[in-house]
Amino acid sequence: MSRLASFGLYSRSAKDQLPISSIVDEFKAGKVRFHMILRDLPDQVIREVQPEVKSGPKWTAERAVTEAETSLRTKDIVGAVQSDRAGLGNKVHRWFSAQKPRGHPEMVIEEVRAIDKEGRTVTAAGFA
Repeated sequence: MSRLASFGLYSRSAKDQLPISSIVDEFKAGKVRFHMILRDLPDQVIREVQPEVKSGPKWTAERAVTEAETSLRTKDIVGAVQSDRAGLGNKVHRWFSAQKPRGHPEMVIEEVRAIDKEGRTVTAAGFA
């Protein structure tokens, strides 16, 4: 399956979108969730061992979590920005730093999915 076909199938913003999600995105979300559960466990033994979540040679859950958390912290520093024509104050901004620890994993998973979607959009825009 080509990149353009995967962009068309799994896009949430394209005109002709299908109500399915990519199995790769679900795999990545599951691995990210599992990595964050292992990382944030209160058990001291597991923290000392630091088990590795195997995900493949091209993509690692640890790197994706680090990148997503960095992106979320950067968005906190930049603040709420206007990105569409809805008007000022129409979009509720969720602050990463203001979330309770239980809300962090879901925001990180959403950010990992947003980063992957952005990569697919860039790839599709590169096609002539």
